[in-house]
Amino acid sequence: MRVVVLILMIILSSSSSFAQQVENELKKLGFENIDYVYGHDTMYVSIEDPVYRGTFRGAGVVLKNLSHLCPNVHYYNVVVKEDDVDKYAVVAFVDDGHWTVDVNYNSSLVNEKIRSNCSSDIPVRNYNSSFGKIDVTLYPFVSFTNNSTNRLFSYGVSLAPAIETSLWKGNRILFQPLIPLCDNYLEEDGDIEFSHLQIASFLIRQEFVNNARWWCKGYAGIAHYNSVGLYADFGLHLNKYFDVGVIASATRWQDLNDGKLKVKGDNRYSALLSLSYYEPVSSVEVKMTGGRYMYGDYGGRLDGICHFGEYSIGLYGIYSGSEYNGGFHFSIPVAGKYQKRMGNLSLRVPEFFDWEYSMVSNYEWKEKKCGKYAEPLPARNRSGNYWQARYVQSYLQKYLDGKVE
Repeated sequence: MRVVVLILMIILSSSSSFAQQVENELKKLGFENIDYVYGHDTMYVSIEDPVYRGTFRGAGVVLKNLSHLCPNVHYYNVVVKEDDVDKYAVVAFVDDGHWTVDVNYNSSLVNEKIRSNCSSDIPVRNYNSSFGKIDVTLYPFVSFTNNSTNRLFSYGVSLAPAIETSLWKGNRILFQPLIPLCDNYLEEDGDIEFSHLQIASFLIRQEFVNNARWWCKGYAGIAHYNSVGLYADFGLHLNKYFDVGVIASATRWQDLNDGKLKVKGDNRYSALLSLSYYEPVSSVEVKMTGGRYMYGDYGGRLDGICHFGEYSIGLYGIYSGSEYNGGFHFSIPVAGKYQKRMGNLSLRVPEFFDWEYSMVSNYEWKEKKCGKYAEPLPARNRSGNYWQARYVQSYLQKYLDGKVE
């Protein structure tokens, strides 16, 4: 009997030691909101990635490092989260260093395994919680237009540091002042925000659905385009290629006059339906959007975006309010692939720089303020927060094969 008890104690001690190694490894790599369960050849992991650039690299780092730490494990199920809300799930198999991966939105398997392994008193362990930690990201705010008749072009450059934190599951709080640096705008241009210190954004966001296939987000506060009010973003990943969504807002005008901020005017309502498709062979995304824009004009927009890993470049055309416009946009990585968080406060540069050039085909487009819609949070570009499963799968496989660093 003593021998049996001794053997059981050795096994439990070894198991506890291995679990501690997994936890320490994931913490050392910088991941947060960590949960995991493992068997003899299978591991289930749930993590949030605040330090690695892009949407696929964090999952790749987890798989590579855990396969070295746990050579006897061949099957991995990994859920990647944002603000502790599931975004996608990875099913991976490794044999002799060769990986096969599938990315989907079925995160429930991992969550059920983790819950069944936890005690009833602590349903989710959440090692290295992200709640209450503060990120300060230094965003540049640049405007460049060539529609003036009294000078060659107009420009404005400001610094917009975004101060963000999360206090509970699905929550995000953002404060972003706009600090003018230099510009040549005149009062009659209507772009005097580049001449005054002001609040660019002050928002509280809440995600209401913890399901990778669905998203439902609500925002309240001050957003760009001088609007203050309520915003909603909800939709569904129909499959690994198609997404459908709706963005809506109810706002009022925020006016800057003599350096003083005033909220005035009638309520403005917008609602836009979008449908997007990702084609994996050419890595092209096609997105159609249509509905009512912020200033009451109705119309639609078509985007064609080509993804080159974490780089993206696209063209767009838009018709709204009996006017038309077009241009191009791009997103390029500017930060390193890893930005370490130091304790509960981190100072960082944006992972990506994204910019959109609008042709502004005539003065009517600008005067009517056509085609504008609410974009509450910064850093929501076509590379840094692109959670499309087939896109993630393509580049995660390339990362594990050593074709992408």
